Amino acid sequence: MPEICICVRNKFAKPVGKPEIVCGNADYLLRFDLDAEWTPFREKTARFFWYDQRREEYLQADVLFSGNTVQIPVMRNTHAVAVGIYAGSLHSTAPVRIPCLHALTEKLNPERDLPPERLEQLLSYLRAVAGAAPIRRAEMRSAPVPAVRIAVCTQAENDDETRGNA
Repeated sequence: MPEICICVRNKFAKPVGKPEIVCGNADYLLRFDLDAEWTPFREKTARFFWYDQRREEYLQADVLFSGNTVQIPVMRNTHAVAVGIYAGSLHSTAPVRIPCLHALTEKLNPERDLPPERLEQLLSYLRAVAGAAPIRRAEMRSAPVPAVRIAVCTQAENDDETRGNA
């Protein structure tokens, strides 16, 4: 798991090194190096705040954690995330900015309808496959296959979207 370290001194959070996050990944850990001010607080909350370019809205995720390590939530379509922590009767840090890189699997442009000629090509192909005899392997290799968009959604993503956390 990639780990990003944030040093917190006198309420200021600063990254150690030059961290970057690749959007769309769920395996990042954030480790805080906290000063003595945070010792009395067993539980803390990490706040993640970013702008989703595709949705054109600001998103926020609060993640409760104990100790000094928290999992970074999955973010998409953003150039940076601001991260800070708070605990107790409002002990908080100034946020730190962590750059984000777009993943290979992200699409920044909103979905558009297929052009009519592409839609007709796809429908013709599906009609031919549905009504035709089984296609031999050699024919399958030489036949042009239209590009088809496939959306995959895990149960966790679906639950997040229903709760408005996505």
